[in-house]
Amino acid sequence: MARTAATSLLLAALLAGAAGAQSRPPPPERPPYPFEVIPVDAVRGHLLEGYFVEPLGVAFDAEARELLVADSKNGLIGIYEPRGVPLFAFGGPQALVDPRRLAVGAGGVIHVLDSTQSVIKRFSYRGEPLEAFAPIYPGLDGEPAGAARASCFALAADGTLVLGDTGRPQVLVYGPDGAFRLAIRPAKAAARFEAISDVAVSRDGLIAVTDLKATPVQLFDREGRFVRGFGGRDIAREDFTAPVAIEFDEDGRLFVVDMLRHDVKIFDPDGGFTGQFGGWFTPESRGSRPGEMLYPADIAIAPGGLIYVAERFGNRVQLFRREPRGEGEAKPRLPVPSVQPPR
Repeated sequence: MARTAATSLLLAALLAGAAGAQSRPPPPERPPYPFEVIPVDAVRGHLLEGYFVEPLGVAFDAEARELLVADSKNGLIGIYEPRGVPLFAFGGPQALVDPRRLAVGAGGVIHVLDSTQSVIKRFSYRGEPLEAFAPIYPGLDGEPAGAARASCFALAADGTLVLGDTGRPQVLVYGPDGAFRLAIRPAKAAARFEAISDVAVSRDGLIAVTDLKATPVQLFDREGRFVRGFGGRDIAREDFTAPVAIEFDEDGRLFVVDMLRHDVKIFDPDGGFTGQFGGWFTPESRGSRPGEMLYPADIAIAPGGLIYVAERFGNRVQLFRREPRGEGEAKPRLPVPSVQPPR
């Protein structure tokens, strides 16, 4: 039933995109992404708890050098070494119902958005429950205050929390102390929200938002001022059907996951398309081969290291390495063990 509902939502986004598609001149040439993105392995489950069932969230803890995976239908958070070796898992029906997004804050505190979409649950770096955060919209322009309906969130380096509120819709910003700071509610044609799917924050505080119906990618400064929007709903490589996740790398490039095109698109800080990886290449493989994707749902990037992509219906997290273009095999490959949990 959950898969049917999700598929219906994404089909609606596809139809909306097709209806609004129109021919336009090709974008200017941009320097390509300077790295080859090469698949190295895939994580398919936990150490003892079995295989993933619709993993929807992935994050990388740069301080602890650990990978985190939100295994939605099992209600678990899995913890792994950077190369995918499982360490342990926590959660279960008493702690998590349907975890969808996660991030790691100061002191290794793990923040998890559960299916309630109104409370961000918090855990210690080893899975012990902490006080949850219930985001409240204080009410602006005469609107009543009330709980935000969170569809996604991101943590800035300073602890600022940025949250997509689907109830209005809008993007809400909270300080490290949980105090409300700002509501981003653009009203221009190129900058408006209809179906927020993800948010991300760069090192310098730039806020990126993906939307399933409005302009696919929109950027705002730390004060909530619109910077730029980009992305079409056409058939070119740089266009989108269902942009469901977004992340900045350490150099300010944007990686955008398109669930229905089964790929990840890469843009420079100015919004210029520079490359892509993934894809569903043949009906026979159905996105199961290394480097292919089957309904990717989230992405995490380890600074200077691997890229991780969670596949909702592929039931795996793929690991990709970045290899400078033109160096071929001169750079030694990292030995990445194949990870298979016990049946």
